[in-house]
Amino acid sequence: MFRRLFHPSACSQGFCMRNLASCVSRCNERGWFHLRKARCFRNYSHGSCYKGQKTFGSDEGTLQPWKNNSKRKWSKAAGFTVVGIGAFASCILAYCEAADNEEKNEEEKCTCHEEDNPLGKIESPNFDVIPKNNITNGIEKPVKNLTLEEAIHESVDLLYQTMEIAGIPGLSVGVTVDGCNVWSTGLGYADIENKLPCTKHTVMRIASISKPLTMMAVARLWEEGKIDLDAPVQKYVPKFPKKMYEAKEVTITTRQLLSHQGGIRHYKKKNGKKNSDVKNTLPKKQDESSEKEETKEVPDEKSSTSEEEKEVANPEHIELKNIKTSASNNEQNHSTVKRETTKKHEREGKKKRGKENEFDSKEYFIKEEFKDIESALKLFQDDDLFFKPGTGYLYTTHGWTLISAVVEGAAEKPFTEVMCKLFHDLGLNNTYLDQHRPIIFNRARYYIRNKHNRLINAPYVDNSYKWAGGGFLSTVGDLTKFGNAVLYSYQRKEDSKDLLLGILKASTVKEMWKPTEGTKMDWDQDGSYGLGWGVVEEKCKHGFCRACRHYVSHTGGAIGASSVLLILPSNDDLTENEVPPKGVVVAILCNMQNAGLNKVGLKIAKLFERVPS
Repeated sequence: MFRRLFHPSACSQGFCMRNLASCVSRCNERGWFHLRKARCFRNYSHGSCYKGQKTFGSDEGTLQPWKNNSKRKWSKAAGFTVVGIGAFASCILAYCEAADNEEKNEEEKCTCHEEDNPLGKIESPNFDVIPKNNITNGIEKPVKNLTLEEAIHESVDLLYQTMEIAGIPGLSVGVTVDGCNVWSTGLGYADIENKLPCTKHTVMRIASISKPLTMMAVARLWEEGKIDLDAPVQKYVPKFPKKMYEAKEVTITTRQLLSHQGGIRHYKKKNGKKNSDVKNTLPKKQDESSEKEETKEVPDEKSSTSEEEKEVANPEHIELKNIKTSASNNEQNHSTVKRETTKKHEREGKKKRGKENEFDSKEYFIKEEFKDIESALKLFQDDDLFFKPGTGYLYTTHGWTLISAVVEGAAEKPFTEVMCKLFHDLGLNNTYLDQHRPIIFNRARYYIRNKHNRLINAPYVDNSYKWAGGGFLSTVGDLTKFGNAVLYSYQRKEDSKDLLLGILKASTVKEMWKPTEGTKMDWDQDGSYGLGWGVVEEKCKHGFCRACRHYVSHTGGAIGASSVLLILPSNDDLTENEVPPKGVVVAILCNMQNAGLNKVGLKIAKLFERVPS
């Protein structure tokens, strides 16, 4: 019983010994622990070797240091943990049994140390296992390569952690390395009610990843000379009103809109109020239905006059009524103050937690279909600018609606036709406009959480008012293909004659991925915003501190959906014999809103970067 009780593997029965097994084994060839005998163990709090005896008393146990130069209380770090009353009694019985059987060996010497070194013999490390080039200029590099199976296993763990934290019902993930699809799968459910699992073919809302796709359409028109990025937007959209800021006329350019520096609002107006007056700019169907809600009952004049006559006839009734009125007024004032205080605390709490939840805006829940871009512009075109164009930064989806109008004017075609032609040229066979009527196979259901944090179906919304900024559907396979097309264009040398042309010139992609001064990357504080992409540059300010890898990405958030598309280019310059793309592309889509996916996407990209090609 004694030896079983204190075996290192039975830590739940008495003392926690897992961290001490290697040291105790030097005292006992079987690796068991004897309480009454002299013993040696490692104190991880102080890094010194002790011998002593565990005692049960008011002192709660003390450790006698090896050279008796001090006295310290035992702790979990030293390897002792008593679990429960039953375990405590078992320890006492075992202690007595050990005392009877081993009285002659109380002062047995510990053999796990040497006189000159209380820490014992330290084995010299094998430096042959550490690569010589794992550190460059104070920047640590991954020491060990991973197999494909190991990278997939760790990625699955990361994704399940993200699903548990954000409460995601289902997601799809796709990873390519050097242009080859190495892993794509689905986790969880695309449709909970019908128990349909997510797969790599599941179609979901990509939300703001629509912006990089729209950016490619702009870039192609730019290369063709049909768009001047620095010209006023009125050149392509004559009906868009000229804007004023601080009583002065200002100019908004397409380049400023592409980097969110045009001053156009997002889902909140400049006065700080959410847009409760959306129905004034919607199609007429909602205006007609809203008129019924605004009608009010007119009080009866006869009943009011009869009450006045009663008050004149009975003065006591007037006095009693005044008392009741004053009491009710006090209650109303108290409740009003209480509501205002509560709202104040809520606003302060939101400020402490960060920016307000943009999904509270009613514009997110628009259900009416907008037939053209011109009608969508009416949502915001007459609103005040937040700042003088080019002097600030405000992430805005409405600004990209104005960009879609610029594309229409430059291409002389409807924006939806331009984008469908682009999807065809890219080979994105499973990328669509987010429309309700068409039958789209493998389309997922979308979910949100209610005020009780229970999972419910997301409400129906129509995203036709923001095609360019967040109105497309796609799969992870199509998104990684799109990412590789951009990466190929970025890495292909323009003087190369043996390689096929990229869909864009390398100089164009470099301009897109160039950080714009005064901008920021909302989903990574180390980055900035370029033209339609978030960009993080390679940098490391201090040796052995935080080092940033160069990568580009864009995240997305829509009603019932979140997304990320991340491109991690290879650090090494391509040789003449190497064919682009070289790097990792990761796409993740899920059917739950407000799920931050950029961080997990970057971790997965770095894991697959360690897989030898």
